[in-house]
Amino acid sequence: KEIHKYDAEISRMKSVLEKFQNVRKSLSDCIQTSEALLAPIHRVPHDVLQYIFECLCVSVSYNSFPKCDNMLLISTTPFYLSSVCFYWRSICLSSSGLW
Repeated sequence: KEIHKYDAEISRMKSVLEKFQNVRKSLSDCIQTSEALLAPIHRVPHDVLQYIFECLCVSVSYNSFPKCDNMLLISTTPFYLSSVCFYWRSICLSSSGLW
């Protein structure tokens, strides 16, 4: 009988632990989202990022890579930039100089 009492208490405590772990994960996710929103990159104006992207694409196109590698890098750089996040994607798509 005593063992059943402890088994029931262990089961209850496991359930409580699982709830606490779920709450902790939710809080951790919330903190990560908040920190991402406060990252310095979010304070860089749209036109400054666009200029940086255009400079990057121009510098890649004039780099000293072998011809075949260079062409692949030139054609994929805007795609890499636009796949970082929604904000960067909108900047890339609005900048005809990248394409």
